[in-house]
Amino acid sequence: METIDARLRPLDWPYERKDEPPNSPLLYVHLTKFSDGAVLAMSLPHVFADQGGLANIIKAWLPVIEGKVPPKITGYKDDVLGGEKLSNVEVNQNDRIGRMRILSKKDQALNLRDKSRERLDGKHILASEISNGDIITAIFTKLARIDSETKYDISLSSTINLRDRIPELQGERGEGYVHNAVHYATSKFTIKPSTEIDEIALQNRIAVDKALEESDIKAGVKTLRELAKANQVMLMCEPHHKLYSSSNWSGSWQGIDFTKAAPKSYDLSSYRKEMVVLGQSKTLKAPLRYRVVIMCRTSEGFWRDFATPVKTMAFVEKFFRWDPSLGILLEEMESYGTSQSRRLASKPCRRMFPLPIVVVIFLAHILSGGKS
Repeated sequence: METIDARLRPLDWPYERKDEPPNSPLLYVHLTKFSDGAVLAMSLPHVFADQGGLANIIKAWLPVIEGKVPPKITGYKDDVLGGEKLSNVEVNQNDRIGRMRILSKKDQALNLRDKSRERLDGKHILASEISNGDIITAIFTKLARIDSETKYDISLSSTINLRDRIPELQGERGEGYVHNAVHYATSKFTIKPSTEIDEIALQNRIAVDKALEESDIKAGVKTLRELAKANQVMLMCEPHHKLYSSSNWSGSWQGIDFTKAAPKSYDLSSYRKEMVVLGQSKTLKAPLRYRVVIMCRTSEGFWRDFATPVKTMAFVEKFFRWDPSLGILLEEMESYGTSQSRRLASKPCRRMFPLPIVVVIFLAHILSGGKS
């Protein structure tokens, strides 16, 4: 990330809000042009918007280029989601409300998804609904502690984008909503070295399916509001459980076409590489080893941000070298964490470095007209 920061992020941009000078802008934007493309760097406070909101800002800007009226921007000052107090909500007593940059090939996720569906067919009604996101979440939940030789209880949390999922954010209202609109699906189960990724993916799918129920969304939104007022963290887990979190924002960046901003002299029929979105939302020294972020999806695969302790990461790198298809994650692995198994993955692997707080959008072969 430091390499990308030094090349594409202006040095005078504050990294955290505490570093901002008086009267700082809410949104920082910087365009770096190359002879064969461009990179758009953006930075704004997470308290103002999530990735879905940032994508909506870009989507609203592009129609303006064509002379169209963008959707009304909401969520930056008014409480669109309502202000009912949590104490007024009736909750079922049985419910508790409570680095590495990786590009994986699309076929890899699709193959593992299809195999998982087939293996779980007839075992659970939601088996056929296991998604690419469920599989990716399962893969990195497993890899995060791949060197562990003991079982442990885990609270696995997945972020859900509420746009187009609730009446307040349907259609154009969701398209113009820039503030944070997240809900969490949490599954609680025991994981051990022999736990296969199809089991983890199913647990995540069950939690997501329940979290999409209207009653769960309403309770979740009100809970997050009270947590924010109390300045508490959004992610929680059961006592003695290990927490792991997955965020998938790849859908938010679909459909963005920067050719609308290309100069008239640009040949739109020429070959264009796809847009890639990379970035982070964290304080400067915040650890990343408790979550994985799925940043974007291209025709080639998924870009993800992943981190573990140094010792575990060294083993993960060897694991990718040993089994690039990750098919072994569908098999029982009672002895995979042992020293004997580790020696099988002894060849070195090319290191892949993690990335920063700003969102960096690579627009290769889209904007041209001079080098940076």
